[in-house]
Amino acid sequence: MLNGEDILYRLESHLDGGTAPVPLTGLAAIHYGDGQSELVDALIAQAAKSLRMRGAKLAGAIQVNKPRTDRCRCDMDLEDLATGTLVPISQDRGKEARGCKLNMQGLEEIVGLSQAALQAGAEILIINRFGKAEADGRAFRPVIAAAAEKGIPVLLAVSDANLAAWKTFTGEDGTVIHLDTLIRNDVSSAA
Repeated sequence: MLNGEDILYRLESHLDGGTAPVPLTGLAAIHYGDGQSELVDALIAQAAKSLRMRGAKLAGAIQVNKPRTDRCRCDMDLEDLATGTLVPISQDRGKEARGCKLNMQGLEEIVGLSQAALQAGAEILIINRFGKAEADGRAFRPVIAAAAEKGIPVLLAVSDANLAAWKTFTGEDGTVIHLDTLIRNDVSSAA
């Protein structure tokens, strides 16, 4: 598994399509496919940890999954990167539930914490997902826009399902880095 410094180096190296190393700036999305959500969560968390260790002032949230032995799905929390506060974002639908349902109240709480961190001088915004809520113009979307207006770099993950909405939202200002590109060297060195 890549460590946080490896991830940041690879992100910085691939932001312009891989032709030259550039600093982590602008709106960067790690694009992932089916079956890669746990991996992208781990990579985003490692990048946040590494930036925090460098002394960067962070805004945003990373996903923390809490496995439950009595359920087929985990409980999902978001950790606010500025305060460490954990906020539940999945509704408890009982042990017979086959899927997850987003707790919009919890999501809006973490969005408010992220907005406050931006206003307090955060240097980078990291969000675990540009998801359906963001694609629909809600949740973290206004926070992403505020960061972009202030020139604060944004790093997040986007799935196949929401990639078109990300590109529409960011236009020419957004960069997409494919997850497979980031991990390719790690996979080949482990073989």
